[in-house]
Amino acid sequence: MTSSTDGLYSEATEAKRAARLAAYLEEYGAEEDETRLLLRYVSWFGVGACLLCGIALALPWHPLFAFVVGMSCWTAPREPLLRKLKAAEDRRRLRGLD
Repeated sequence: MTSSTDGLYSEATEAKRAARLAAYLEEYGAEEDETRLLLRYVSWFGVGACLLCGIALALPWHPLFAFVVGMSCWTAPREPLLRKLKAAEDRRRLRGLD
């Protein structure tokens, strides 16, 4: 059985959480959106590079070189962006938003 104060407490808690979220999005929202957009572009670039390297694997020249170039085009540009997104996720969790 719940009392009438439980509803008021949860409403107040949700209002505080919404205020914290609004302040967080005002401070970091644009940066996170830009990082997600860059990650999307870099991922598409990596897919294209891997596709070209996959085609190059069929050519008679050294396939190991094409494999290494393809894998580095997929992992190297994405890593800093993924670190930024992980830091943003940790920051949201630290502030109690996730």
